[in-house]
Amino acid sequence: MYAQAGQDVEALKVCPEGKYYVDIGSAHPHHFNNTYLLEQHGWSGMLIDIDVAAMNLCKDMRGSNNSYVNADLSKTSIGTIFDALSSPPIIDFISFDVDEVNEQVVQKFPFDKYKFRFATIEHDLYHRGPHLKDYIKDVFTANGYTMYKENVIAPGHGEYEDWYVDTQLINSDLLI
Repeated sequence: MYAQAGQDVEALKVCPEGKYYVDIGSAHPHHFNNTYLLEQHGWSGMLIDIDVAAMNLCKDMRGSNNSYVNADLSKTSIGTIFDALSSPPIIDFISFDVDEVNEQVVQKFPFDKYKFRFATIEHDLYHRGPHLKDYIKDVFTANGYTMYKENVIAPGHGEYEDWYVDTQLINSDLLI
């Protein structure tokens, strides 16, 4: 496990046939990274971060089957990036960890064109209050997603993240 709260292990459990991930706000290539373990299990995908140094480190330390995108998601639509890199219409696992711009990313997400089986999204309830958490829940629920785990806590943090699934795209028996 490399992720802070076991997001990577959970993705392997919930999406046992999974092959494609998107790591929005990937930061370090493996330390507290939500997708490095998936890559070690044969998955590939897209890593996106605003930090040029972090993306260069990811390019140097991660696999060549990934796409690496340096982008400011407050100015660039995630849909534009997905389209440019021919993202599959169904993403097995997506991690949203872009702190201050999570609301903007969710607001611009092309739910009509791209679906995901399993998603983790930070809301940082423990220090930001309920606004972002409630907004994310409203948008994800309106687009057919079900909250799988609420107010996930990582060591050293309070309630900081929720996990969602599309029950039409996964085997609900795996949700334990």
